[in-house]
Amino acid sequence: MPELGKKHECPNCGVKFYDLGKPEPICPRCGVNATDTEEEVEAFRAKVEAAAAEDADEVPEDEELPAAAAAVDAEADAEAEIEDLDDDDEEEEEDEEEDED
Repeated sequence: MPELGKKHECPNCGVKFYDLGKPEPICPRCGVNATDTEEEVEAFRAKVEAAAAEDADEVPEDEELPAAAAAVDAEADAEAEIEDLDDDDEEEEEDEEEDED
């Protein structure tokens, strides 16, 4: 069995992990060095939050979810078309029954 190294607990997210013998134990979930002080962890959190806020500001409001909106519209159109076809079939059957009488 391979050597897993020392076990650490991330000071940022609390996940437990092994360092796999690497010199710096970096959390696989959030990327914080497990040996960082509380001040360094706070600085890391601020950096991540600032980057997330910057990414959120870059997305124009009218283009937030174009692919998802297009998929929903396409699905609604397909359902409406199926309903129209079903209605047309029912009308044709009624017309045929009237013609037979």
